[in-house]
Amino acid sequence: MASHEVLDPFVDWLTQSGFALEQEAGSPGFGDSLQVFGRGLLRIRLLSDRGQWFLELSSPLLGDNWFDADLWRAHHAGLEAPDNVSSLGDQVDYFRTHMTDIQIALGSTQGAEIADSLRGKREARARRRLGLAQ
Repeated sequence: MASHEVLDPFVDWLTQSGFALEQEAGSPGFGDSLQVFGRGLLRIRLLSDRGQWFLELSSPLLGDNWFDADLWRAHHAGLEAPDNVSSLGDQVDYFRTHMTDIQIALGSTQGAEIADSLRGKREARARRRLGLAQ
């Protein structure tokens, strides 16, 4: 499935859900693109780097950190993040299904703990990918 077939309905859903486009940049010749949508404390970043798409979520409560759907899924399930990136469709489905849960969690008093968990899972995944000791 082409990325626009997955992302166009997701962008429509974001705007219908009250998210507004806050930032947009790109270099179409290289397949690079950036869109940031925001609503309240949530930010969704759609990033294409040489044609490979990434969906990441952040919040001012998380500092300057952006976390992908696999990290959020691992956090909610209490598991390690997978080494391989989920498909674009899986990433979109996860964020659409769990956006309210994420927003509620970030609005709780556990924001710092969530950020620590997500950063720890991201670092552990990076170390595994590089073949470094845990």
